[in-house]
Amino acid sequence: MRYPRIPLSCLLLACCVVGHADAGDWPHQRGPQQNGSVAPGSKIPASLPDDPRILWRVPVTDGFAAPIISKDQVIYGDLQKGKEVFHAIRLSDGKEQWQDILDDPHKDGFGTGPRCAPVSDGEIVLVQSCKGELHCLGASTGKLLWKTNYQTDFGAPYTGEKGTTEGGARHGYNASPCIDGDHVIALAGGVGAGVVCFKKKTGTVVWQSLNDTAAYSPPVVATVAGVEQVICFTVKGAVGVDRKDGRELWRVPMSTDYGRHIVAPVIHGDIVIVGSHQVGLIATRIGNNDGVISAGEAWKHDKELGPNVTSPICIGDHIYLLAKKGSCVPGREDR
Repeated sequence: MRYPRIPLSCLLLACCVVGHADAGDWPHQRGPQQNGSVAPGSKIPASLPDDPRILWRVPVTDGFAAPIISKDQVIYGDLQKGKEVFHAIRLSDGKEQWQDILDDPHKDGFGTGPRCAPVSDGEIVLVQSCKGELHCLGASTGKLLWKTNYQTDFGAPYTGEKGTTEGGARHGYNASPCIDGDHVIALAGGVGAGVVCFKKKTGTVVWQSLNDTAAYSPPVVATVAGVEQVICFTVKGAVGVDRKDGRELWRVPMSTDYGRHIVAPVIHGDIVIVGSHQVGLIATRIGNNDGVISAGEAWKHDKELGPNVTSPICIGDHIYLLAKKGSCVPGREDR
């Protein structure tokens, strides 16, 4: 199946309205704090124009990867001459600054082209292919600083849309990595390398952990129950590992057909919230008793409130999500 060339119209509103409102960058699919919200102190327009003025258009081809905005650049991916390619264009006028030819494409019943949103901290840009090729690029130049491949370097499985294959091995490694200080954390999905921490500047492995195959949910770094953790939603369920060394701290098994765990973990105090269209919406309370970490159910909603693709967001004490319909639920079981 082929998709027509379409303008990158999803960016036009950002150029016309948000850019003129002095808003911050959007350097990750889930925003500057990886929680779906703008950075504190950002200026939010009180209203949007009915007919925003178009500043520029850029044609793109096949792909599902969300674009990001970082340091006056828009970074996006599409399919070019049979390859997954990522581009950096100038926010002011759409002029291309650089491109990176990443990998051969994955193709299944949903289509083809890049699926993993890029990530940037203004210094580097991370781009990841469906087949597990990860490139670390200089943000201003697009120069390749280091690269790794989850299949060849970490033994990650990849078979495509065949049989009962689960997660990234089926529909591609689409969970965006995260940049945390001097490190990059990625769900490589190999045995003993379900999650891997790299040095940001060199790609040297700092630690690797878990036997979990990657799903489609990005890892999130957060301090929960007084411990800084990397929280992942893999094909096996929700799991937290110690940010320092990757040691597994807690785990809540969950199972969805074909490992279809897509939504990003939402953190609300010491509660971690994940879900799927089959398991529902599940909140796990993380406890800490003199360094002994525990995980127990805080609350649960059935699959009527189970998110499929769109990640929930937490605002105050409430969780907003799209399941079979738009919903709002209390973030704590006692509300």
